[in-house]
Amino acid sequence: MAGTYGYDFAEEHKQESWRITGRDEGVAGQPLAPWGWGPDFDASQLTPGLAAVATRLQTMPGYPLGPLRDVTVNYRKSVDYQMTPHIDPPADGPNSFVLSLASGAVVTFSPVRSLRADPVRASDDDEYLGRSYTDDDIDCLVPPRSVYHFCGNARYLWTHAIRPPAVGGDGGAGETFERWGTWDSVLR
Repeated sequence: MAGTYGYDFAEEHKQESWRITGRDEGVAGQPLAPWGWGPDFDASQLTPGLAAVATRLQTMPGYPLGPLRDVTVNYRKSVDYQMTPHIDPPADGPNSFVLSLASGAVVTFSPVRSLRADPVRASDDDEYLGRSYTDDDIDCLVPPRSVYHFCGNARYLWTHAIRPPAVGGDGGAGETFERWGTWDSVLR
């Protein structure tokens, strides 16, 4: 898919992590997806697989959705991925759906008011690895091949993030664990 939309992976590490979106994010050399973004979004330009997912989400009962405004594909091949706390652009629309395909994740939702109350903790790697960004955070376990949805206050007043993996262990051997506050969920 990446090659189809103009990504050149001349450097091997670049194929480990890439992003395709129709939103112009001002990143030099980042090609824009042909389906566009916002009021100019054209669903007919989606790949068949993305179109099928979009149609399925739009036709699910219980979600009064307006027109589709954004499809962004983030591809991460490495466990060394993190996403800093952020709120997606308001023009993306009031509903966000995130589909996790090949791997799971723990997505951390943090209220903006709590991040502002203790900005040092929220930006200190050692602090948020061990204790999260704030005491008010909610961790959402996202298994592979699942989708999560957020809207309302979760969409506009809370950030979402993925903390980097914690590593360590005896003799320099690495371990990655889910951050649920205990070592009960160690993955070895």
